Parts: sequence; C-alpha cells; structure tokens
Amino acid sequence: MSNTAVLEFRGRKHVVQLVNISPSGAMVIFPHMPNIGERLPLQLLERGVVVAQVRWVRDGRIGLSFAS
Repeated sequence: MSNTAVLEFRGRKHVVQLVNISPSGAMVIFPHMPNIGERLPLQLLERGVVVAQVRWVRDGRIGLSFAS
C-alpha cells in the first residue's frame, strides 16, 4: 500500500500522507481546514479516485469517509 495520496481541495491538488485507510475511509495529514461535510476527490494508488467526505478536522489531520 502506498502511504501517499492526492487530495483535491478547492481546485488545487495536494499530495497528502495517509495515516491509515480502511474500506470505509481514511485519515490523512493535511494542513488546510476543510469544512465538515465537504466532499473532496481523493486519488489512491490502489483504488483510483474516490469521493471522500470530511468527517472531522483535528491537529493537522482530517478524517474522511468514502461515498458509497
């Protein structure tokens, strides 16, 4: 598994470090502050682009759940 992904945030792409990933979501290190509920395309090496929804933002990390 790759430990990086590409997160698209408000029109710009950012390489982010994956802290963990599961079938339903991921935690990434991300210095910006997205809104809770904001939908962000996340490009994963193994899965391609998935739409992820921001669940929480804390201490430079964000929790994402994958849209089904």
